[in-house]
Amino acid sequence: MDKLMLFFCILLSTQIFSESLVIEKKFFPPKSTDIYRYVPFDVPDDVVEIKVSYSYDRKKHTVDIGIFDSNGIGKKGFRGWSGGSKSEFIIAEHNATAAYLPGPIYSGTWQVILGLYQVEPSGVDIKIEVEFRTSSANSFAGPRFLWNADQVLESNTRWYKGDLHMHTNHSDGKQTIEDLVAYAKENQLDFLAMTEHNTCSHHFEIPTYANNEVLLILGEEVTTTQGHANVWGLPQGYWIDFRINRNNSINDIVRDAHSVGALFSINHPFGPCGGCYWNHSDLEDYDSIEIWNGYWDPTDYLALQMWDRLLQQGKRIPIVGSSDSHKKQDPIGKPTTHVYASNLSQKAILTAIKNGRAYITKDISPTAIEFSAYLENTNDSAMMGDILNVRKQQEVLFAIAISGCKQGKVNVICNGRKIISKNISQLKNGMLEFSHIIVKDSYFRLEVEDDYDMIAVTNPIYVDMK
Repeated sequence: MDKLMLFFCILLSTQIFSESLVIEKKFFPPKSTDIYRYVPFDVPDDVVEIKVSYSYDRKKHTVDIGIFDSNGIGKKGFRGWSGGSKSEFIIAEHNATAAYLPGPIYSGTWQVILGLYQVEPSGVDIKIEVEFRTSSANSFAGPRFLWNADQVLESNTRWYKGDLHMHTNHSDGKQTIEDLVAYAKENQLDFLAMTEHNTCSHHFEIPTYANNEVLLILGEEVTTTQGHANVWGLPQGYWIDFRINRNNSINDIVRDAHSVGALFSINHPFGPCGGCYWNHSDLEDYDSIEIWNGYWDPTDYLALQMWDRLLQQGKRIPIVGSSDSHKKQDPIGKPTTHVYASNLSQKAILTAIKNGRAYITKDISPTAIEFSAYLENTNDSAMMGDILNVRKQQEVLFAIAISGCKQGKVNVICNGRKIISKNISQLKNGMLEFSHIIVKDSYFRLEVEDDYDMIAVTNPIYVDMK
């Protein structure tokens, strides 16, 4: 049963006329993967600021929130999503709570969107309060800078290191964009991809912290009930619609990302949090998999095994690793993705990731890995992500160089089997060379580990028979 209450008051002390609206609704558990429900309300003329709050029994249920303006519940009307991280938010023309988009307060019907993630069978009672203001003390929050996605911070071809998955106060993180950029500078990370849950509000704050040391990449973590995925390289303010329903499949979301030149990467496929486990079995044409999320644990090992099975099936999907940092205690750069790129720009970094020219280390340590394959008496060679074409029964030579890591062992994995395992302490100057006779299309990748932890994982070198 719905209950609607409307009342008016005049705030004499500030000369602000305020209209307040209270809506109470009851929702039952969704019967399909379309878990989103909409609560409409009308915005009068001359409103300059809207404040929305909601409440329910958080001990029993999990309900997320966002909002669309009178332009409808599509991309044009999207004004923000804070998930379950905020119980209230404000939107004004020049100011908005982090996770929401400032802009004109159009009159007409707006829609609160609720994500019914966990609702008990007896249903959840939700109270939504909306306050309209015709004059706002918070009407200006400083300039909004346009983003230059084509900036090149360094022109050298080399290994660049960074983090591709993190959260700030624009979703459920405890730090700010300024905090993360400062940490990256201090710890000599070269790039960061900012990936907030289901919103693009951070796109307009990021330019404030643009600098000549750390490349910042605009992203979004598409967060669904059947798994999460990062989208990197979005145009400023471009929102990826995360709502899975009959009109928007996971493959539609991938196509949307690709339509603007962005990459789509599966996150933590065996993550233990609610909705983190990847269960979109029909996914097509994605660009990479995050097999290492935060500190190495059994779920990362499961992701590594899943990826290796895909490689054995001939699906050459690159891998990355990311911190998924939400707070200072879980810092960015643990793990770190190292990318061999032609320069330090968004285009070069993302192109290298898509091409598999990357490896992962457990942190921002000096551990560095070189891995190459070549044919004797020829100029034919390959590095991580490359394909080396050979004849059947031809011998391929491989060279490994590991620096900044004195302990543990390096394992060579070929077609799902460990073919070499050597203690790093026994390698001369961290160098290892070996050869392999090719009898079928193959891949070769490296794992560096000690008795307690994974230290590094590389993308493969592929060897194909002509």
